[in-house]
Amino acid sequence: QLRSASGRSSKVIKDRQAVVLLGAMLLALALVVLASAVAPKKADAATQIVSKTFNKPEQLLIPAGANVSDCDSGPTQGVTEPYPSQRSIQAFPAGSTISDVNLVLRDYTHSFPDDVGVLLSKGGRNRLVMDNVGGPFGVNDINLTLNDEAATHLPNDEQLVSGSFKPTNPFNATASLSGFDGLSPNGTWNMRVADKSKGDCGEFGDGWSLIIRARVH
Repeated sequence: QLRSASGRSSKVIKDRQAVVLLGAMLLALALVVLASAVAPKKADAATQIVSKTFNKPEQLLIPAGANVSDCDSGPTQGVTEPYPSQRSIQAFPAGSTISDVNLVLRDYTHSFPDDVGVLLSKGGRNRLVMDNVGGPFGVNDINLTLNDEAATHLPNDEQLVSGSFKPTNPFNATASLSGFDGLSPNGTWNMRVADKSKGDCGEFGDGWSLIIRARVH
């Protein structure tokens, strides 16, 4: 009987040890699963979206040398001066990447907007963001924000008005500013503006701005 009781006692101890071991294994597994679920959240929390605005407040005559008050007395075809108009940016931490770009054209005046083309560039990436829009309807000191998320495109043959519009180039699919997504926001941005036909002129009286949203680590 003593041996039988001793055997039962040994079995109970072993069973308890097995239960404890199983519990420890399940706890360890739960901790691994929890760690894997929390890790991505920590990584996401370390990435911030930062938005900054960069102005280039200079008069851009369209074309260079134009007399906006009397187009007939000056050049009416060609590129602006300077060409390109440049804006250097070094405001984001190393490793930041663009998630969104908007371009603002300030105090836009032109007697025949359809003549004007605007090309935005950074490095080897180019986007013809405005061309052949506004028809023959003159504009005076309007502000255009080119934004991929805007509700409508710039009108091809209607009066331009101040507001937010999708980049618009009716003859080319590479107008979208999303083409700059993923690039570093730092570096030199270039805007090239040209008047393609004779007879009219204008200006961006207060230059242009970039509104950049970037992922910052």
